[in-house]
Amino acid sequence: MVSSVAVQEFDTVDVLRLEVETDATGLVNLVQNPSGELGGWGWITTIVGSKIDGGAALTYTGVAGASWFTTEEMPVAAGQYAAARWNATGGTAGYYFRARFEWINSAGAVISSSTQTGYLARNSGVGNLGAQLAPAGTVWARLRFDVYATNTGTNPGGAHTFTFKEVTVAKAATSGVLGQSRANLVPNPSFETDTAGWVAAGDAAIARSTAQAYVGAASLRYTHGSTAGGSFWTLDGRRGIPVTGGAIYAISTQSKAATTARTWKVYPQWYDATGTYLGSGSPVSLTNTTGGWTLGSGTVTAPASAATLALEVNVTAAAGEQHYFDAFMVEQANSVGTYFDAATPDAGGWDYGGTTRSPLALPTRTNLVLDPLPSAALNGYAAGPNASIQYLNLGGIGPVVRVRPTSANPDTFVSVGGDTGAMRLGMQAGKTYTVSAGMVGTNHPGGDFGDRTDAIVVFHRVGAGAYTELSTGPVTGGRGSLTFTLPSGATEAFIRLYHGGGSALSYTDWQQVILEEATSETGPYFDGSTPDSTSDFTLYDRAWTGTANNSTSTEAATVTLPYATAVNSNLGYLDPVQYLNVIGESHELRVVRQELQVGTLDATIISRTLDPADSALIRPGRRARLRALVAGVWEELITGKLLTASVEYELKDPKLPDEKRATITVNLVDAGQPLSQAKRPQGVATIAELPFVLEGAGVPWNVNGSGNQVATATPTTFNDNASALTQVALTRDTRAGYAWVSRRGVVNAWDPGSLPAPAPVVLDETTYSDLKVTFATDDCINAVAFTVQSLGVDGTTTETTYGPYEDATSIETYGRFLKEFTVTGLSKAQVDTLAAAIIAANKTPSRRVQSVTLPLTKLARVDAHALRDLYDLVKVNNTEVALSANLRVTGIEHVVTTRSWLLTLTFAANGGVASPIFQPPVQSDASPDVGVIEWFAGPTSKVPSTKLVCDGSSKAVASYPYLFAVIGYTYGGSGANFNVPNLVDRFPIGAGTKALGTTGGGPTKTLAVANLPGGHPTGYTGSSLMGSGPTPAFGVTATGGTSTPFDVMNPWLALTPVIRAV
Repeated sequence: MVSSVAVQEFDTVDVLRLEVETDATGLVNLVQNPSGELGGWGWITTIVGSKIDGGAALTYTGVAGASWFTTEEMPVAAGQYAAARWNATGGTAGYYFRARFEWINSAGAVISSSTQTGYLARNSGVGNLGAQLAPAGTVWARLRFDVYATNTGTNPGGAHTFTFKEVTVAKAATSGVLGQSRANLVPNPSFETDTAGWVAAGDAAIARSTAQAYVGAASLRYTHGSTAGGSFWTLDGRRGIPVTGGAIYAISTQSKAATTARTWKVYPQWYDATGTYLGSGSPVSLTNTTGGWTLGSGTVTAPASAATLALEVNVTAAAGEQHYFDAFMVEQANSVGTYFDAATPDAGGWDYGGTTRSPLALPTRTNLVLDPLPSAALNGYAAGPNASIQYLNLGGIGPVVRVRPTSANPDTFVSVGGDTGAMRLGMQAGKTYTVSAGMVGTNHPGGDFGDRTDAIVVFHRVGAGAYTELSTGPVTGGRGSLTFTLPSGATEAFIRLYHGGGSALSYTDWQQVILEEATSETGPYFDGSTPDSTSDFTLYDRAWTGTANNSTSTEAATVTLPYATAVNSNLGYLDPVQYLNVIGESHELRVVRQELQVGTLDATIISRTLDPADSALIRPGRRARLRALVAGVWEELITGKLLTASVEYELKDPKLPDEKRATITVNLVDAGQPLSQAKRPQGVATIAELPFVLEGAGVPWNVNGSGNQVATATPTTFNDNASALTQVALTRDTRAGYAWVSRRGVVNAWDPGSLPAPAPVVLDETTYSDLKVTFATDDCINAVAFTVQSLGVDGTTTETTYGPYEDATSIETYGRFLKEFTVTGLSKAQVDTLAAAIIAANKTPSRRVQSVTLPLTKLARVDAHALRDLYDLVKVNNTEVALSANLRVTGIEHVVTTRSWLLTLTFAANGGVASPIFQPPVQSDASPDVGVIEWFAGPTSKVPSTKLVCDGSSKAVASYPYLFAVIGYTYGGSGANFNVPNLVDRFPIGAGTKALGTTGGGPTKTLAVANLPGGHPTGYTGSSLMGSGPTPAFGVTATGGTSTPFDVMNPWLALTPVIRAV
């Protein structure tokens, strides 16, 4: 069923931002959840029983013993400096903490730690860890907080808390950059001396006044003129406030009414590098009062090609009405900060000052036309063979060259700077030029003659070849312009301004001719005949460089713009991510999101500036988001990271501007991808325990309405092949619950009875343009089978199959349609109940709403429907098929072009279950085998949380029930505690003649006499066989030695012994 689609009433570029992560300011906060806005995500608590909760701040809850927690690992390379900042707000009375960086190599091992802070009170407020140099081998860093019961390093004796927020970690190539700096870009923001740089429009007036002041001693007093609408400006065009295209700027000011309150609007007016006006942005509004100063503030995004900004302050008021303004500020920032200028007194580590921006060199323009206005001499102008020309001064219009025909021949023109036979006006082969002229009057009483009527025409050729003719076509009033490129071998080039032929009474008037080397028209007309004036908004020098009215003219200028700066040597709080808007006037976008599938955004952008072959902005792995302006607030439609980028070039079309020669295609994936890549072997049976699975997976979560961590959980399955996504799906199916990734990139998981059910949004024939309703006999579930994963006492996972459960009546009527589910931790009775519920809700096919398509043709429709999210509740009505159904959204697709926006919603069956997600097979050869001892090559600080060091230490039975079930008190302990084996400085030996758990041996031995071989050497005593006299004696050798112990160890390598504990 299809309805007509209304015409789009707005350009989508005005309400959409495709933003890519950037570090334009040089510093980015690497901490993604600095104040608990996203629960406990982004923080790691390795100690069993500890956790971090979010909310208004982050709250760490610890247990007795050594107590610490860290951020997730952040990219910091060797040789870079990192600094940290935090705000400690509370916790257990009398407790302290210390902070340091841990440097981590590519293997994930901690290389070393940075200097540690002193002992800081748990409510000590803002603190800093100064710039620290990352040592060789560093790839990652994490910020670590250690919590103590005293300021001498005593570990906590029991449960305790620590509350903190606004955590910032930033990195830089040099330590000096890791301070905070700001710039108020308004040259004269508080009018302490004068109103220089500000101009009133029409007969309105501005003046410095000391009668009122928000800061300092003066303000700007505005006096309204005779017209209803009035305004005042900062300098515009190339003299405007320098900005970066695509960046976000915060604008603010203070206002006070003298007699009558009015609503004022501050419009950002954008200009490119040549001073060409690009358009106005959304205004910042304020309604002032007579009783006090009123703040007006907001943020705006500069167009991609913007180079300068002017502020237009606009109001509708009565003649003579007066209003005061003070404290203007324009700052490149995502949010409005506190006002400052050069006069702000130094405080709190901040140094305020006023500096002068280096002179801004503006592009030089050269008009190659000798007499462009023209003058009475008509220097350089020549009539064609069928025309006559004359100089006229037409009063308010000004000087013109009038072209009249001398016959009906249509080839009637005036040449500018010479005609055939040469390269005229100094034009050169291979260069690009723009010619423009004003056609201010024309008369053709006998009708038009030929295609060149009232046209600017350029001719060129190579050698004796044919002429190439380029034309503006008829200029119907105002200025006409033509941009062209001469071929590299061009030998002739000339310009003609045509009339087109007719009677002697017909004519065409031309004036203000410009020929300049450029790729497009670079600015308004100039001829050097008018001096500068402070009352206008152009910045041209307007001075001849040669003979007046008979030579080329140039304009060039520099501008010096003062502005205020603020510098703090300590790292200040930074937004977690800064973004740059890359969407252009030409774009195509497609967003697809479904339940626990990876959401994607495919975008096509036409922009040579953003070409990833030259620009480092569009790169895989950068965070990105698509946002829509809904009810005045920018809201996310999808959030994730760039996956791929490719470019296709258009190189042959001569009319295509260089900026549009690159068509960029980018692909973004949402949090479903890191969720699918994070290995999570342990699974849980309840949705409430899912934070145990999600902690450290790199994505925030919302579990039954909470983003907090859990202190403990009971794993019910172990599978080395599983990911965080498959574990979430496993738990969802176990509880027949709901799980999805929201448009903000948050993983949601809800029990069936906990999912909010607000009043549904009604979608009817006035809302949608397409409605797909189907009925299919195979759209049912009448047979289900279950595989239940269970964790045994020894830590191994077993799989038990139940079913299939069937509904015979439904199978006989519609055929057999089986769904297979994998669940965990359920008993046979629980599986029976779950199977019955699924079959009862899905055994009978029914008419189903598959999808609706909503055309977002009006801003009101954008406000109403652009933010539809997965599992939103809607009511779809249709009178033709008597349909009224409450449905949950399970699929979303946005298809956007420059002039259209279609939103398609797909739905789950009423009462249906989520489609099962493939569960990887349990890897039995890598099962947990609780109690198995292994050797770990890393330091003890990196031992996985599923294992314990075999150092003979005492552990709580409640914390490690599976391990206790295997080893009991074999290695020591009693009551609520047991000991792990102690393999420190020991080799294991197979139990047999040596009882399990017994120890013996030593690293050295002393050899006793009793351990020597039996017997001793013998000899002769008595007379020599040769006769009497002194003779040598042969006898028994005496025993002896020193009893020195000796090493009996084989060649060895020291490793850390660990035992699987969970």
